[in-house]
Amino acid sequence: MFNYHRTGFFLKCYTCFYLIFVPLIGLTQITDQEIISKSDTSLFSPNDKSGWSTMMTFFKTRELDSVRFELVLFINKEIDLTRSQVVGRLKAAQYIPTNNRILETSFGRNKVEVNIDKNGYVSLKLLSGPLLNEQRKIIPLVLYYKK
Repeated sequence: MFNYHRTGFFLKCYTCFYLIFVPLIGLTQITDQEIISKSDTSLFSPNDKSGWSTMMTFFKTRELDSVRFELVLFINKEIDLTRSQVVGRLKAAQYIPTNNRILETSFGRNKVEVNIDKNGYVSLKLLSGPLLNEQRKIIPLVLYYKK
């Protein structure tokens, strides 16, 4: 006997699979440089002389004096993150803090310290976790700070 409820479930599963995973399979053909070349640098300028690039930036003012700052960084060379590294500079004055801000955040098993100074320079230092290598070149950061 034909069960319409079970058929509907499998059809929904197949549709979800097709809509979600098939486009992701096509993304594997995009190179790092294609993603980086399309990133927005109007609010954050990466330190490209040291090998840093941005894949994505997002800013949002929270309340009157707080900022949410999301940044996905890409490093294209070997770097020692146990020492503080300048990764870029905030361009928009409304997101630059009036005093230096030292923030701690984590991604994966890594814990990092992010310093945003009153001139807008952003530096990064690894506090704990595995060092970056050939497979680990992308650093996602989500930061909240007071202006």
